Amino acid sequence: LAFATMGCGSEPASSGSPASAAKASAAAGAGGGDVGATRDGTPITRAAPEAEVKPQLVEIDNQRYEVLSEGLDGMIAEALVAKEAKARGLSTEALMQQEVTAKLATPSEADIQKVYDANKAQLGNATLDQVKDRIVQYLQGQQEAELQEKFITSLREKYKTTVSLKPPKVEVADGGAPSRGPANAPVTIIEFSDYECPFCKRA
Repeated sequence: LAFATMGCGSEPASSGSPASAAKASAAAGAGGGDVGATRDGTPITRAAPEAEVKPQLVEIDNQRYEVLSEGLDGMIAEALVAKEAKARGLSTEALMQQEVTAKLATPSEADIQKVYDANKAQLGNATLDQVKDRIVQYLQGQQEAELQEKFITSLREKYKTTVSLKPPKVEVADGGAPSRGPANAPVTIIEFSDYECPFCKRA
């Protein structure tokens, strides 16, 4: 295990820097990958623009993973509910009514008051009586989501569900920052810190 420390503002060389441009140009000239364009007879491979816009591509990859993960979770939940409903001889609607809706409790006056007090600034001059129904709906919605998540989790355990979808990996260079541990450690942990940040100073 190796450790490296970098400042919050420390980043790998900008893709727009001369050094990065030179690397991208060298990659283009190397001939690797598909040719995306030619400039005065010189081919520009796909690797060159990918290096230029790498931060944006990383964000797109993360967004794509989140959408895929959410969609996969939804498909798994739908399939598991259908399987459990069939095993009990119920419709999926009756099963969810039994496991979620029927277990919803009426929020206590203390919980309603707590939400009202915590959101007075956003509610303006509205009284508790004026917004009470909205608060009750909000609290019951939270409770319903928690019950549904708990039920789906139990079904995933019961039917031995595994997910192979993995989040995208991003290579992070240490930028020559001070480090501890063997250079060939199988795992490297990079800590980002800002010594001008009051919270980082306390750490």
